[in-house]
Amino acid sequence: MNLKRIALAALIGAMVSGIAYAQTTTTHYTPNPSDMGDFDHHKLCTWKLTDIDLSTREIVSASLSFDNIRNWNAEPNVLHMYLFDNAKYNGVKGFFDDNPNNENVTDLTDDFINPRYHNGKDATGANAPWLINPGTASTFLVDKSFGTSATDYKYDFIANGKANVLTQYLLNGNNLAFGFDPDCHYFNDGVKFSITTRPASSPGGQYGNQIPEAGTVSLLAIGAGLIGSILVRRRK
Repeated sequence: MNLKRIALAALIGAMVSGIAYAQTTTTHYTPNPSDMGDFDHHKLCTWKLTDIDLSTREIVSASLSFDNIRNWNAEPNVLHMYLFDNAKYNGVKGFFDDNPNNENVTDLTDDFINPRYHNGKDATGANAPWLINPGTASTFLVDKSFGTSATDYKYDFIANGKANVLTQYLLNGNNLAFGFDPDCHYFNDGVKFSITTRPASSPGGQYGNQIPEAGTVSLLAIGAGLIGSILVRRRK
């Protein structure tokens, strides 16, 4: 293969990559409150997100990130994290799994697994419907401990092999929910779910019919001109 053919192949490859890149879309979601109430150790909570349509798109990357998160003291601690197909309440909803009169936490029980509060009563004895409907699909994400020094933490769904289940949950109703059971109290400067998608591949492996962005059109025009120039020179 001569240099002109190599250059032509490289140019076409760059154009295809550019088209795919230009069609990616990144969306960031933040809860209200943005710090999830600093993950009060007396409460577990769910954060439900809705209207995330993947019917014609596929996930390129997805992450759940925590800005400057730290535990309030140096005692043993764990933040239990889950992904749910759905939750009862939109947005952020809390549930007492420890009596608010208890100042220190010694019980690190994961109350998404333990059913002790799944019967309509919370840790205070008050009537409180459980946050997840029976039979809802769930996926354990991670048990994460933190020190007293602030740090940025990111859970990567691709790196942890959870992209497929994330896709399945979103395709079932265009929603999902995160579950957090904090044992103990985690101050932070914000929680964020980020997802990058692109047009879903067809059976032939090509991207679906999408209207190219302005930058993509420019790239195509430049590339077509260069390819034409190479072909004209070859004919001469």
